[in-house]
Amino acid sequence: MHGEKNKFYFKPGFLGHDDLAQLYASVDCCVSASTFETFGYTAIEAMACGTPFLGPRAQGYRDTVQHNKGGYLFDAKDITSAAHYLELMIEEKAELFPIERVLSNTDEFTAEACVKRTLAAYEVAKESRHTKSLFMSYVKAVLLFPPRVFLALCCVPIMFGFMLLMEMPVWYDQCCTYKKVHASLRVLVNESRPLFIDLPKSVRER
Repeated sequence: MHGEKNKFYFKPGFLGHDDLAQLYASVDCCVSASTFETFGYTAIEAMACGTPFLGPRAQGYRDTVQHNKGGYLFDAKDITSAAHYLELMIEEKAELFPIERVLSNTDEFTAEACVKRTLAAYEVAKESRHTKSLFMSYVKAVLLFPPRVFLALCCVPIMFGFMLLMEMPVWYDQCCTYKKVHASLRVLVNESRPLFIDLPKSVRER
C-alpha cells in the first residue's frame, strides 16, 4: 500500500520538534485508534499546529479534545462513525475546523495553565488531607479518653502502694529507734531506783 499509487506513505523513524511540527501542519488531520492514552499528547501536538484530531472517545483524548472544536471523537467500536468523521475532515476541513478554532482548543493546555491546574489539585488534596487528619485526631481523642481514664484510676492505688513500700524502711527504722530509747530509759529507771530507796526517810521526804 505504501507509495504514490495509493497515496499512502509510511516511513518509520524519529523526527525532531521542528520537523514534527512541520509534518503536523502539512497534513489534513491527525488520526489515532488507540483506546488507552494517559494524556493524549499526540492530539495536543497536532492541534497546537492547527491540525484537527480524530480519535476514539477514550481516556486521555476525552480530556484534551473538545468534540466539534479541536476535532472529532468517535466510539471505539463504531468504525462507521470514524469513517464518517474522517470524510468530513478531509472534504470540509476549511469550513469545519479553521486554524484559529483548532488552536483555541489548546489554550487550556499551555505550560502555565497546566501548572495552575496542578497546583490547584494539590491544594484540594492538601485541604482534604488536613480535614481528614483533623477529623481523625478528634475521633482518636474520643476513643482514647476512656482507656486513659481507666489507666489513671488504676495507677493511683499502684502509686500509693509504691509510696508505702518506699516509706516502710523509714517507719521500721523509727520503730527500732523508739524501742531502743524506751529500753534505755527503763534501764536507767531500774538502776536509779535502788539508790532512791536506800536514802534516809527524811531525805526522801524532801
